Amino acid sequence: MVCQIVALIVWVTFHFAPEIVDHMSQTVMNVTTRVMGLVLAAMAIEFIAGGLRNLLPGLA
Repeated sequence: MVCQIVALIVWVTFHFAPEIVDHMSQTVMNVTTRVMGLVLAAMAIEFIAGGLRNLLPGLA
């Protein structure tokens, strides 16, 4: 059920993306891009840390 809700939210976001972008200023787009980059970097660090914990359990 949760996966279906997330899939619906993603679909709606992608479907209406052109209309959403038309109402955003360049500054808002720049801020959104930077925030999404920060979220992506945080996820990457979490994946790397989890992998290192599994690879080297003595260090955890």
